[in-house]
Amino acid sequence: MTGQEPGGGPPPGYRRLVVYRLSVWFLRLAAVALPCSVIWPQVWFVLPIVIVFGLIVTLPLRYFAHFEWQMSMMDLDVSVLRDAVNVRYW
Repeated sequence: MTGQEPGGGPPPGYRRLVVYRLSVWFLRLAAVALPCSVIWPQVWFVLPIVIVFGLIVTLPLRYFAHFEWQMSMMDLDVSVLRDAVNVRYW
C-alpha cells in the first residue's frame, strides 16, 4: 500500500481505475449475453466465453481489493454491482 492508513480501504478514485471499469462493463454485458445463450441454444458457445472472460477481467480487481486495498470482498461486490446497474456510471 502506498500512502494508505493501516487497515486500508480503497484508494481515492478507485472507481476510475481501468480494472474496475472493465469489471462493471463485464457485468453489464453478461446480463445480456447469459440470457441469450439460454434462450437460443444455437449460441451456447457464448456461455464459456463469458465465464472465461469474466475471470480474466475480475481477478485482477479482486487481487487489488484484497491485497493492496484490504477491502472486503462483500464491499467490492456491492460497489461493482451498484455501478453496473447505475445508468449514470460510465
